[in-house]
Amino acid sequence: MSGLPTPAVTSSALSRETVIFHSGGWYSYLQYDEETDRPSLDRGLLLRVWSYGRPYKGALLGVLATVFVISALTVVPPVITRELVDVALPEGDLGLLTLLG
Repeated sequence: MSGLPTPAVTSSALSRETVIFHSGGWYSYLQYDEETDRPSLDRGLLLRVWSYGRPYKGALLGVLATVFVISALTVVPPVITRELVDVALPEGDLGLLTLLG
């Protein structure tokens, strides 16, 4: 391979390659930094988001009320089971057992 000419590398070509490879080039788009990507949450942003939802205020309140009701109803079966196991069965209270069962 000694018969092949070696390309002359000038300082400007070397510095251009250094800039391309060390600054990241296209690879810099693949890196992700969560700290620099956090949006700032301020009063102006919240007011702007609320302005988009204002026409749907009734529907949003309905959804919020539904979420609260469903959350409250999910607590009921474990409470009934607790009363069955801790109170009705050990005391032999057939009336409470019938009511909760």
